[in-house]
Amino acid sequence: MSDGDESTLIGRRSELAILQRALESARQGRGAVSVLSGEAGLGKSALAGEVSASAHRLGFEVLSGRAWEFADAPPLFPLGNAFRALGVENAEQDGDVSRFRLWERVLLALAGRASSRPICILLEDLHAADLQTLDLLVYLSLPVQSLAVLILVTARLDDPRLGDRASRRLTRLAKDGIDLRLVPLSAPEISDLARVHARRELSGNVLAKLTTLTGGNPFFVIECARRVAESGATAADIAGLPTTVKRVVSERIELLPEATRRVLAAAAIFGREFSARDVALVQGILAAKVVDELLPALSARLVEEIEPGRFCFRHVLVRDVLEDALPPRERADLHQRAEAALARLGEGADVALERARHALEGLTEPDDGHALGLLQRSLSLLETSAAFDRAHAMCQRADALRRSGLLPPASAEQRLHAASLALRAGQYAECRRLADELISEARAARDPSLLGRAVLTLGGELHAGVVVPALVDRLNEAISALGDRDEVLGCRLGARLAAALQPHEDPMLPVEMARSVIERARRLHDPALLCEVLFTAGSALVDFAPIEERVALWHELYALSEQNNDPVRSSRARARLAIDAVVSGNFQLFEREVESVLASSLLLGHPAIRCRALLLSSMRALAVGRFAESERHIVEVEQLAPLVDEPSISLSLALHRCFRARLMHLDEEYTRATASLDTTLRVSGAGEGFRQLLRAAHAARLEDPDGVRAALLGVASTHFDLAQDPSFWPLLAESYLCAGDRAAAARLRERLAATTEREVSGSHVVVTYEGPVLRLMALLDAVLGRVDEAESALRICLALAEQRGHRPWVAQISHDLAGVLERAGRSEAARPHFVDAASLADELGMTGLARRARRQLTTEPSGNDAADVQAPTALSLVSSQEEDGWWVVRGRTRVFVRDSRGMQLLARLVERPDEEIHVLTLASDGGAALGERLRCGSGT
Repeated sequence: MSDGDESTLIGRRSELAILQRALESARQGRGAVSVLSGEAGLGKSALAGEVSASAHRLGFEVLSGRAWEFADAPPLFPLGNAFRALGVENAEQDGDVSRFRLWERVLLALAGRASSRPICILLEDLHAADLQTLDLLVYLSLPVQSLAVLILVTARLDDPRLGDRASRRLTRLAKDGIDLRLVPLSAPEISDLARVHARRELSGNVLAKLTTLTGGNPFFVIECARRVAESGATAADIAGLPTTVKRVVSERIELLPEATRRVLAAAAIFGREFSARDVALVQGILAAKVVDELLPALSARLVEEIEPGRFCFRHVLVRDVLEDALPPRERADLHQRAEAALARLGEGADVALERARHALEGLTEPDDGHALGLLQRSLSLLETSAAFDRAHAMCQRADALRRSGLLPPASAEQRLHAASLALRAGQYAECRRLADELISEARAARDPSLLGRAVLTLGGELHAGVVVPALVDRLNEAISALGDRDEVLGCRLGARLAAALQPHEDPMLPVEMARSVIERARRLHDPALLCEVLFTAGSALVDFAPIEERVALWHELYALSEQNNDPVRSSRARARLAIDAVVSGNFQLFEREVESVLASSLLLGHPAIRCRALLLSSMRALAVGRFAESERHIVEVEQLAPLVDEPSISLSLALHRCFRARLMHLDEEYTRATASLDTTLRVSGAGEGFRQLLRAAHAARLEDPDGVRAALLGVASTHFDLAQDPSFWPLLAESYLCAGDRAAAARLRERLAATTEREVSGSHVVVTYEGPVLRLMALLDAVLGRVDEAESALRICLALAEQRGHRPWVAQISHDLAGVLERAGRSEAARPHFVDAASLADELGMTGLARRARRQLTTEPSGNDAADVQAPTALSLVSSQEEDGWWVVRGRTRVFVRDSRGMQLLARLVERPDEEIHVLTLASDGGAALGERLRCGSGT
């Protein structure tokens, strides 16, 4: 940890402050000896280097030395540089008298030299120093307190080479001087350090892995974070150990006695935690003997005793290095002995899982059925506890053993089961590979049952908002091949086909299919089947069936999932309930359901479920204006998404980002997100119409009626009726308002008046809250000239938003209300609401909304209200494409300035005051491109 940058001192600021105060005291003639201790990699050298730099800046003469760790060195070797600088001859000293005379000469030389210039002596790795060096330092520790001298020594007090005599001297040094003992970094400090060296935000899973793996050792954190940066890894598993880390850990292990290393190697096969009893059974010795042999490792702080007879490796890295170092045959032998030992301890679930792991790892000859039996039992136990990731990993290990001939080939049933486990673990590519192989075999064997089950496994993950034609074709093929041979399987296939067809140009077609198959499942009186069908076919009902019907089905799904011990579907049912709680206007229930989904997603460890839970939490944060919290959730989804090769997760993430930028009025980001969705939406059946509608809504936000009308023509040219989907209503309403399209507004107004939904969500695909239905009706009323009705409805919406704490919506609806009043010619009444919208939008960071509200305030108010309304004093710059320049606005004053590069940069600084602009940007020739970027976000 000696990079020399600021990040190396993360978590070490308090220690640095102490040492810098010690330097100041030494400069004033009050010196000290400071002992800086800690295990390898904790940052002693980095901290000493910073002290050295500070000493140079303060005018100290800096002398340094280091004990030689790799071989015997002559006495007083670390002080050689200091002796030469002080003019002290370091001759071999015989007898105590000669040694004391040398010490006196050193003290006199120090006193004389420090009288003209303060001295800082840095001595590193003194755990490897000879006793004469330590004796001299102990002698100097008191006299230097009256000299302009700081002596800083670093040491590893847990080093196995440190004998009792040396340990006592270092303890005395610390007692007489400044004792600084470095501790591992905290979780937030690990996060900060890893983020710097990975050069990007890291997901919670990766950070949790780093915390466990490194134990807070800064050197380990930095090296592992660099591995993440180099490999582009985003998974919680960080592939391989950096060579530098392996070397440091190996060197510490090699210092231990051979008997201790043997015990540690045996312990490593049990995992991070192990018991003396287990190791004793493998080694064939007494547990007390194991404890005795572990004492050097305890002293070296490589392991810790967590309770009597039970230990853990202080860093997972130590365990990993020990296991990697074992020869394959020796490792297999240890696993075989471990499995045999565990067989004598009973038949509990934990014991069964460990036995299966050891049995598989210990195979060196073809299995006689023993390991396979343990494997099947373990898979059953892991599925029951929803540990699908561990079950999938065990299946993969078994597949590797099958390829090497140590396990017999898997049957079709076993491979179908393995594909199902891969699906539940979020490993969709592996699931598809196995399912495709089974589909081909089923076709060749004309086996409709295997074909149907393989197709269901292939489509086992619902793709919300995405139609996959190949899956639809295979489902139809399987249904046709099955006929009426198997009612249960046919019911399952029908449910999946209904879900696979949505979104459809006629969404009620999949809805009716789903209702029909749910009734078929009820008639079969099979709770497990009904649970599956409610979950699968229910996907076709989301957003399209009446809210009362949906909520009743989700409650039934949740109850059946709990009854069948199906935590995955239970969590998904609660996610559906959360979205529909918003649609019903029950935000307290929404809050509770989101908390439940978040908690269950952590327990399940399923990447796709965690992604959906995080998007729900981001939706909650956005509604109340906690935008930074929303960003943290989105970053974690971005880190997890590559682990889930599921198109609906990528689509949801892209749409959530886009709609978040729209809600926050981040115009430039919204422009980029809308453009990037052009390709993303091609996987959706309604993609073309939706793309055109997004363009229309974006133009509406930028107050560009011509752009809105052009995009709406594109919407009309598609054969999808987008108004059937409630998540599109806000986009349509705002577009019709900007374009002044009375006919379209009347049609949508009639549809909204008939709905029972009170609020609008961005659906289970977009996962955002889009405001009250009443707000949309008010906007449409404004288009139709019903100003009084629009004003009354918006005031109700405003009061609701304030009551709920939905601050972004308070700003938005204030602006809506002001706009309605302004269009009706009631500028005086509109003005206070524009002021409120601009003020709150500024506070929240809704820059585009603040700019648009402030622009409306540039016209002089009329009537008696003018003196009562205080215009904002903030400066804003508004681009004018028609006049090729900028309106500079402050309060009620407007000044037009011709376009120039300087004005473009000024506009950028005003819009983003916290952004730093490099001096080379000011001198560059990229003005045209910059102007275009600014113009896109100017609100014109």
